[in-house]
Amino acid sequence: MKDRISTGTLGNGLTYGVRVTDLDTADVQLCLVLKTGSLQQRNEENGLAHMVEHMNMSFDKYGYYKESLEYAGYGVTDFDRTMYVLGCRNCRDSIQQCIAILGQIAKGSYLRMEYLEEIKQDIVEEIHSRNLAGKSKAEQEVFGHPFYQSRLPAGDAESVRNTNFARVTAFHKQWYTPDRMAVFVVGAVNPSDIEQGIAAALSGLSCADQSDYVPSELQSSGRYPSPQPGRITSVWLPAGNMNLLEIYIKYTDQPDLTLKSELVRNILAGQLDTVCGTGLRSVHCPVNFLAAMFINFINIQQFCKFRITYHSTALSTETITGIIKNAIYSIVNDPELESIVEQYKKMYAAYYSSSQFYSSLDVHSLLEECADHFILGSPLLSYELGMEQITDALNSIRYTEVRQAAELLLAEK
Repeated sequence: MKDRISTGTLGNGLTYGVRVTDLDTADVQLCLVLKTGSLQQRNEENGLAHMVEHMNMSFDKYGYYKESLEYAGYGVTDFDRTMYVLGCRNCRDSIQQCIAILGQIAKGSYLRMEYLEEIKQDIVEEIHSRNLAGKSKAEQEVFGHPFYQSRLPAGDAESVRNTNFARVTAFHKQWYTPDRMAVFVVGAVNPSDIEQGIAAALSGLSCADQSDYVPSELQSSGRYPSPQPGRITSVWLPAGNMNLLEIYIKYTDQPDLTLKSELVRNILAGQLDTVCGTGLRSVHCPVNFLAAMFINFINIQQFCKFRITYHSTALSTETITGIIKNAIYSIVNDPELESIVEQYKKMYAAYYSSSQFYSSLDVHSLLEECADHFILGSPLLSYELGMEQITDALNSIRYTEVRQAAELLLAEK
């Protein structure tokens, strides 16, 4: 697999990257990603970052380029980021036009007052859909601290309805600055053409003064508060004739984002799937789906999320939580843990060298990887170097590290 990465920084501080790959020679993926999201809102601005994202995508909603460009695009707002993604055919003119569109988003050219009320309604409907699906309830339970309650990425309907155009443009001016931005292009492209296009479209951006905004919660500590109110948070949601239960267990307030630590957590999550599944079946809980995963929240907290769907049963949330805790205890005390971890290491080594893993890669997944590395501040590696690091990290893992990770889930914090 060809995977060559070139990166740079414009004079105004904007980061850019071109990732040349032969995974797909027909299509190209581009994105503008910002270290700006709902966390940059004030308490009374819930949903403002989401509103700005929707208004920046008005060119797509109202078909500005439907006659001149074949593309697909979307925007995403999260706590710590906003991302705009465009995909087009691998044609120089199309790619340059998409870069120009990202430049117009960065400049706020698509913010139009006449679109405001209709876009408000779109967002209110989206929030309503999220409420019906239970997503808002999950966010409200997991991110229980008041700081996050007023900064949920989707926002709340009342705040969105009360937003005015002046707030939209002010937020864009203050937070859509080149020092917080990166542009990435992935595909079988010519790097010099891309770099010239990015410079032409985005080098004229300048930074705004952000010194007047420091959330009151950060004044003394300089750090975002812990999102979870307790060590364990559970969210129960109806799912047709099934039950959906999500359980979040706090892992650490000092996230370790190294590759080795990530692989250790993946091994632990895999064993948690196995042991928890056995425990639930032993009490005749008809599990349809169970998955454990570790989630990093804006580099201030990691937690382990258990997602379980099961048919109607008399088992309470407390009982299922108890089964999960017992499963963690059993992993900590398992005399066979060393051999189990070695089996996982072999399994992961085989997977990462398999055609199954290779076939899971595409230009979009490589683009998302670029964006994640920019947000998290970690180095972006090519496929070849990444595989070398995975091999070295797997070889260095010891079963005691998996046990210590499990013990963290049991610690009273």
